[in-house]
Amino acid sequence: MPRPLMYAACAAVIFTTSACGADALGQSGERSAPALSPLEMEAALQGREMSVRSFYAARQNQAAWTEADATSLIEAIGKADRQGLDPAPYLKLIPPAEAGLAARDVGLTRAALAYAGALSSGVVDPTTVNPIWELDGNRLNPAPGLSAALSRGEVGEWLASLAPQDKEYVALSEAYVSYRKLAETSDWPRVPAGAKLAPGGRDTRLGALQARLAVEGYLPASGAQAPAPASYGPDLVAAVTRFQTDHGLNADGLIGDDTAEALSESPGDRAARIAVNLERRRWLSRVVPQTRIDVNTASTVLTYWRDGVPVHVAKVVAGRPKDPTPSLGSPFNSLVVNPPWVVPASIAKKEIAPKGRGYLRSHGMSWRDGQIVQRPGPKNSLGQVKFDMDNPHSIYLHDTPSKDLFAENERHLSHGCVRVDGAVEFARELAEESGKGAEFDAALVSGKTERVDLGRSVPVRLLYHTVFVDADGRVAFRPDVYGWDDDLARAMGVKGRDRLATARDVTAPLGP
Repeated sequence: MPRPLMYAACAAVIFTTSACGADALGQSGERSAPALSPLEMEAALQGREMSVRSFYAARQNQAAWTEADATSLIEAIGKADRQGLDPAPYLKLIPPAEAGLAARDVGLTRAALAYAGALSSGVVDPTTVNPIWELDGNRLNPAPGLSAALSRGEVGEWLASLAPQDKEYVALSEAYVSYRKLAETSDWPRVPAGAKLAPGGRDTRLGALQARLAVEGYLPASGAQAPAPASYGPDLVAAVTRFQTDHGLNADGLIGDDTAEALSESPGDRAARIAVNLERRRWLSRVVPQTRIDVNTASTVLTYWRDGVPVHVAKVVAGRPKDPTPSLGSPFNSLVVNPPWVVPASIAKKEIAPKGRGYLRSHGMSWRDGQIVQRPGPKNSLGQVKFDMDNPHSIYLHDTPSKDLFAENERHLSHGCVRVDGAVEFARELAEESGKGAEFDAALVSGKTERVDLGRSVPVRLLYHTVFVDADGRVAFRPDVYGWDDDLARAMGVKGRDRLATARDVTAPLGP
């Protein structure tokens, strides 16, 4: 067991040896401290968290920290900004030497356990900031790990291992540091809101627009200092179009509300958005199925991973701001071919029943046992296939007859379910992997509702990641259409958001 800290002889000098003299050092150069009495330790533990009390109970209430370990802890917490975290709340848990050896030892443990929890499982409980959050989380009791790390003298290394280690998390962490530094040392021009600007138009914001695009590399760097152009010409339009494409906006060259909002983001805004997306990744289990479907509902893109390799990418339509697609993990093990659509009661009551019997007949709908049911066919809102996910929220992936929606950049248009571009071809791919390709095709041709059992479970994760690393390795930003970034930023106490996202409601086309 490591020797605890010694402060009696040199309380005012915390992590140095020169002022304390050789009498405070053992032959090995470590501090030797007197053993703490049970009363001292019990007093220091009074009123502390159960996790802290349990930690000391497991070591018979003996002090835990050497000076070297304390230094490592403080240095590790000092690097919290790389995780998008503020180190101050954790450092405040450590009392000064004047508080006494027992109190300081307990404070170091409290800080270590709190910071370990933040790195391993997140600062905020995701269920408190999401309407529905049902994903495999990373649950860790950090106390045994801390005890083992102290016995090895590797507190810093242990803490560093607790955050996600994947390439995307590391890239986002580095981007956070860059934007945070830019926010603290300088700024970039921002384009204020105004009337919609079309190519060829004139506007007092053109100078700021040109400088803003130059700072991020969409125009030559010289554009940051060049005089404002007389009109919104071809070079600026092309740069804006590239900016829109990179940010998931309609790449039409028009500067409307969405594009102006993205162009008005400050470096601090960007850093704050990365910070909350780092938090979302800390929530997730570090053990991820190598074969799975991930849907980023913020970017409206589906990725199918087979044996750890992305083999299929497709556009999707996700829930509109009024009906957000929840964050959940839900597998399926069968495909429903030519599915009927049992219309949820809320949609039936508000959007379909009031339109009358004529509407129902023209869309292949009828009342059955108090529910509106749409029969299979070319107009069915589920299209030709449903990926029958197992969850109590009636959320699933499916085909759609509204193929034109996939051509839109902004695809938050459903009532919460996820419509998949090329759903039939993707379903056939999954069926063929299970040796059920012929069965799938036969069911498809029959026109009848059939269930094709895949004989395996395919995990699906519906994730809301507004900042991510794209296929080209670039950090990409998407609009916070659900406003969840700001909710999480407030819960985390993240600074830097200059304004809240504005969720614009839309009319959802027919379908779940």
